[in-house]
Amino acid sequence: DGLPGNEIWGICSDGSGGLWVGSDRGLARLREGRLEVFPSFKDLRITQILRDGRSFLLATDRGIIRIDRDGQWLKRLDLSKYKLPLDVVVLAKAQRPQHRILVGTGRGLWEIKQGEGLQQIHPEAPFASVEVVSLFEHPNGELWVGTSKGLYIHRDSNWHLLSAPKDLPN
Repeated sequence: DGLPGNEIWGICSDGSGGLWVGSDRGLARLREGRLEVFPSFKDLRITQILRDGRSFLLATDRGIIRIDRDGQWLKRLDLSKYKLPLDVVVLAKAQRPQHRILVGTGRGLWEIKQGEGLQQIHPEAPFASVEVVSLFEHPNGELWVGTSKGLYIHRDSNWHLLSAPKDLPN
């Protein structure tokens, strides 16, 4: 009677006072003081959970899985058909254009298309073949991409590598 695993990788509000929790051994939801573990996810490492309207996206060691508000498995996006590692490093919901979902992988930056397929974005970026480990979209539209090779920002239609101490504040 507890979390499915001790390594907690992802936490996401369900928008109704509950929390989804992703771990090294599955998925749980804390709601109204009760913890519910979802057995259908017990063999997955869930590294991130992203709310997307009325459903949720799980970044897992088997690709990206969309679930409904009740934790029912809706669809799996298999990354292997794009010749990508199955481990999704990070998901982010970009505000522009049209609330697209960005996916950082071991091979650059991708976007989930409306038909649930993937398309690489910014293939010309200097990090297109390295591991993307974090994503952030600033309200002004700048896209910040943390990689295994440094921090990049997309500003004025160009990529800029930020390095300490000259480019970053103290």
